[in-house]
Amino acid sequence: MIYKNNEVYNLTDADKKKVFDFLGWENKNGKLTRPDKVRPAVIVHPESYYTYDNVNKRISKPALFNLPLEAIDYGEQGSEKWNYAEKPPIYDGNNKTYTYVSHMAMKSNFLLTIAQIDLLFFLITKSSFRELTDSEIASGMVQKNKPAFKVENREAEAMAKLQKDRNKTTIKNYINGDATVCWTIEKIRQNAIVFGLSGALDMGPFELKSALLGKLEGEPGAWERFWAQCSIGEETDYRYMIEVAKANKVLKYVEKDRKWYWLDDKGGKNGEICSHTSLTSKPEDDLLNHMKNDDATMLQIKSNSEYNPE
Repeated sequence: MIYKNNEVYNLTDADKKKVFDFLGWENKNGKLTRPDKVRPAVIVHPESYYTYDNVNKRISKPALFNLPLEAIDYGEQGSEKWNYAEKPPIYDGNNKTYTYVSHMAMKSNFLLTIAQIDLLFFLITKSSFRELTDSEIASGMVQKNKPAFKVENREAEAMAKLQKDRNKTTIKNYINGDATVCWTIEKIRQNAIVFGLSGALDMGPFELKSALLGKLEGEPGAWERFWAQCSIGEETDYRYMIEVAKANKVLKYVEKDRKWYWLDDKGGKNGEICSHTSLTSKPEDDLLNHMKNDDATMLQIKSNSEYNPE
């Protein structure tokens, strides 16, 4: 059973969908479409727990898990205490406290099926001791604790890798493919600038393509981030306008003021555009939102979106 703030929590279809999607179990809105075809999830130790057995000349893995069964999650309404329990907690009426079994000892490489959906939900979505996947880390998630276990599903991981490889091939074709699929040099430059390739405005076609591919190969998670950028449509155009307007010294973000300003011919402030109020996004995100809601700002930036090198 799952407990949220000491009350029994029944999983919703949305909760189940998170689990199924993570494991690659085919589903429609949280209901398995082919339940007889899903493969069990495998709970394994992270590789950091492996040791080398010098006597037998082989890698040795721990025989047991000691899984923590309590987690603190920070939701929209503050902190939430989550517990997984095989039996109800013991309630102390005098102190008004609940005592749960804090850990579960399990044999290494044990399997979990749909029958253990509550435990899967807790381990995958709530426990801070699960080892994050590469894609989760690439998306910006942070490993809070030393991971105690890893939820493995070889089918889902193979499918994810296949899709990642397909996306990578598509991006390479956009940048350096034949004429039927390759982007124009203007579109490559536009996407390179929005992606943060330094000096892209002044590069020739061959240097631009080489530098962009080098950035994609050299930065962790770059292929995934660029693929996500490819799907944002006209927003890429707007972000390109902002970058060119910055390069043309038409506008500037001032960190100490947390504001965007228009600049005069000498580079001095010539009027406030908007403030950067968000603590979690980039200054350009707030300017973009302002552009979308203010036609005069949009027109002014658009009219200065042709690069004029000094």
